[in-house]
Amino acid sequence: MAIARPTRTGSSINMLPVNPQGGSKRVYQSIHHATLAPLDPIPSDSSSPNHEGASKEASPVPFKPLIQTRQALANSLPTNSLLRGPINPHSVVQKRHNFPNADSSVKFSDQSLTENQENINPNNNINHNPNFLNNQNKNESLKERKIEKEEKLEKEGKETGQPACRITIGFAINGPVRNPTYPTSGPLIDQEVPCVVRISSVKYVHKNVKIEQTPPIVSTSDSNFESILKTKVEICKYILDFTDASLQLPEKEIKARAMCELIELFENTREISKITEYQQELIFDMLYVNIFEQDPSYQTKLVSNDILLSIVEPSWPHMFYCYQILNRFIQVFPSFHKFNLDLIKKTIILSQIPDINERMQLVAFLRTYFDTHPNDRSQILLLIKKMLIDFNDGEAQPYCAMPLIILLTHIYSRSPQPPSPEFISTLREAVLPLLGHSYLPTYFPNIRQLLTTFITGNKSFATEILRIIEIKWPVVNHSFQLYFFELMIIIFERMDQEVFKTMANRVFLFIGECVESSNFKLSEAAVEIWQSATQDNWIGVNSRYAIRAMYEPITNVIEKHWNKTNVEKCSSALSEMCKINKHTYHKIKTYQKQLKAQRYKPRVPNDCQRAWAAIAKTAAELGDKSFDLKEKLKELHTLFHNEKKPTLAVSRFIPILEKHKKVEKE
Repeated sequence: MAIARPTRTGSSINMLPVNPQGGSKRVYQSIHHATLAPLDPIPSDSSSPNHEGASKEASPVPFKPLIQTRQALANSLPTNSLLRGPINPHSVVQKRHNFPNADSSVKFSDQSLTENQENINPNNNINHNPNFLNNQNKNESLKERKIEKEEKLEKEGKETGQPACRITIGFAINGPVRNPTYPTSGPLIDQEVPCVVRISSVKYVHKNVKIEQTPPIVSTSDSNFESILKTKVEICKYILDFTDASLQLPEKEIKARAMCELIELFENTREISKITEYQQELIFDMLYVNIFEQDPSYQTKLVSNDILLSIVEPSWPHMFYCYQILNRFIQVFPSFHKFNLDLIKKTIILSQIPDINERMQLVAFLRTYFDTHPNDRSQILLLIKKMLIDFNDGEAQPYCAMPLIILLTHIYSRSPQPPSPEFISTLREAVLPLLGHSYLPTYFPNIRQLLTTFITGNKSFATEILRIIEIKWPVVNHSFQLYFFELMIIIFERMDQEVFKTMANRVFLFIGECVESSNFKLSEAAVEIWQSATQDNWIGVNSRYAIRAMYEPITNVIEKHWNKTNVEKCSSALSEMCKINKHTYHKIKTYQKQLKAQRYKPRVPNDCQRAWAAIAKTAAELGDKSFDLKEKLKELHTLFHNEKKPTLAVSRFIPILEKHKKVEKE
């Protein structure tokens, strides 16, 4: 079952990595809301409309809540689904040949494949590889540990098992037409790249469990309150299998109803304040089982850093209620003894979960803990620093960067100024090195927001951060150049203008080179700085340097660039130059016209002449004695120094012909 994800459109936290290059654009709603979609069965290839595995575009699915809650909770939830269409999931097991690294770990591998490995003939030559035998031994040891764990859980009265399929691929029908039928060989084409990946982080599920209906929660003053609460909590502790939409439907609805009743209890301030510490522990233990026992590890090769997919948690309909209870719990009982640094360490580890909804709910929990536990703030910074360093070293999943950087922005805004040494150390050693990471697009808006907020209040650090950006400038990666250029402009706008004046000439020469870059987006961004130029900002104050360095590149773009939009923006930039500093603009314009009238060309460097001279000397050594080296060197000198006046008619390699000289004399 593919779950309709809540979309974020008006969130105060900028958490979207980048706009996707193709397919349907998916935005996310506020972290305080979620939408439940009906439990759709997994379609098979034979049941598809065209019997080829590709379904036709379907109409949007109307909102159908999974359960009917009480009026107070119903008013707090969205009234319709923001997902434009249903999602057809397709199992990775069926398409495994196209995704060889689909399984996140051995314990989540396909059972049929494990059985095939165990039944392989040992006499076959392809199985004599010692690496294969080592992997087989590891699989057997992991299998034994798994059996021991299952036996232990069964002794406790729980029937457990693995999810049906931890990782599955889905195709959103509301986007461009996508054909889910993969080719048997060769790379995936654009229309076959999946736009939805469902990754389940649960370690085990309770199968063949039967949950009975129970009476609703009564008032805390009732003598039966504790027994009913304990029953509800035990129901909510069951982890149900959402990877298979056709299983455990009654149990899923009963558990959802029980969690909704707990949410209503926490929303009633008068009632929730009367529960005992033992009752608090009952609720917390249920939350720990549902949230903090998840496994965030999986193969990052499944999700590319340049193809941004919508990654969803199949059990989100229940996880949403758990997070609502958790965040309300810490607000009502911030001094609860199990809210400690050990739990915060576990929460930061769970920030690697790929589903953005879960990560944002974890951020909300961490922010509340940071605000209500001032004595633990330095330790929280150390934990964040360690996790980001692990990510940069390849030991943590890439999705932890976005929530932790958002948390650092919140920490900076709530901390006294100047920032603490722990925060400065975290920024230098953990955050700034992430600028050179290949997963920068997934958290660039967040690191941009953090640096913007930090530099605005600490201008003395602008030069240091600018130096790091300059060192890490991506020479080859054109898509990353735009990110770095945007950060540079943010720093130039906010740094001390007296400091910027000392580097203004070099800065605008660099921006002029960006204008003539082969990277169209970078060229466009370099020209667009003139749209926000005023007399008082960093461009207007240093307009003499800016016009001198950028006038010629902009005019070259107007004359030679292929893109009409960029040409129009360059023309607009010239108009802004004239408005800001009319005297310098006309002075440079006249100077450039004079150079063109003289057909001026800079002197050809001697490097090419030296190279040809070396070739001639080598030819003389290897050739016959009739080769006249002196005559050849004289001829080469004439080739490269035969212009009696500056001209644009010749290139570095082609000399002026006699007929061209006659035309110039006339």
